[in-house]
Amino acid sequence: MWFSKIIRFCTRSKVSHCYIRVHDEFLRTTLILHVEQTVRVHRAKEFDRDNIAIEEYIIEDDRIDDSIVHNLRHLNKKFNWLDWFGWFPLIKKWMKTKVKAPAHKFKTMICVDYVLRVLNDSGITHLPYGVMTPELLRQWFSHYHRQFDWEKVDGIAIKQG
Repeated sequence: MWFSKIIRFCTRSKVSHCYIRVHDEFLRTTLILHVEQTVRVHRAKEFDRDNIAIEEYIIEDDRIDDSIVHNLRHLNKKFNWLDWFGWFPLIKKWMKTKVKAPAHKFKTMICVDYVLRVLNDSGITHLPYGVMTPELLRQWFSHYHRQFDWEKVDGIAIKQG
């Protein structure tokens, strides 16, 4: 959790992480897909217990299901922390603008890039890679969710730390 505090401090934001919550009918449980050293799947019950959430947006669109399945190809691909820490002197600037768009290389993908891949691959959104932070994505959702007819649910989606 110390890393989340650093991210929030450097970006002056409320949030440091974002993820996708899905209900799996076969397993009869809700799962969280997110990037934490690698793309991971966690049971929502444990994830919610360990994280402070701000908000969630419910997207009722079949295209998102296909995109989630397509993006499962990233599961357990190792995140290259040495590449990421090479940016450490520029962390404040990187977390605000993600200089040189590291989202285009999987090994430097962060949580917001994974969420964007799922949203953009579904065709629901066409948001830019390499410039969003979790806070900017939260603000985008907050501003546009009514236009897309997405329901906002306070208190259950974006990890604060």
